[in-house]
Amino acid sequence: TKEGGRTRLPSVVQPGAEFEAELELRWPHEPGRYRVRLDLVAEGISWFERKAGAPLAEAIVEVADENTPITGSSVRGG
Repeated sequence: TKEGGRTRLPSVVQPGAEFEAELELRWPHEPGRYRVRLDLVAEGISWFERKAGAPLAEAIVEVADENTPITGSSVRGG
């Protein structure tokens, strides 16, 4: 498990509201299958997954080799 970077939300997000944000993900250099989990965090308090029971988004990605770029898409939260 490796914790990634942070992306600030575009504004305060009220409960039940939706938002869009661009994320920059860094992939491992070692080829293989990896589980990517995206979640929100209230710094110094808790990850939302601990309260909601699941991350915001989760996917399995295949890294072929370090020369093969992996493109991402936006993740909608809400």
